[in-house]
Amino acid sequence: MPKDMPNPLDKHAPSFDGRQPEKLLRFWNRMVKLMADAGITDADLQMEKIVEYVDDQTNREWMSFESYLGGDFDKFKDEIFKSYPEARDYNRGTLSRLEKICFDHMPLKAS
Repeated sequence: MPKDMPNPLDKHAPSFDGRQPEKLLRFWNRMVKLMADAGITDADLQMEKIVEYVDDQTNREWMSFESYLGGDFDKFKDEIFKSYPEARDYNRGTLSRLEKICFDHMPLKAS
């Protein structure tokens, strides 16, 4: 029996804020799983669901994509991920990301 999708306003529901692109992949994977569990397979409905769980500015941006208007979920995903190169870099890893991790975990020097 399919599960219901969580209410987008529920504090436990997945959400995405376009100002935090490093969280895009996790958000996307959670949404795909939730939609599969809910039996949502229609591309138009999948895209409608995805944009319900993002902040207002991101919602407007994503709904204006050609792929959203054309009803092609795979192209929609590609267009979204191309809009956030930081998300790809974050998950793939970059030298600046490695330097930040090292800096964040350096032991403090005693004075």
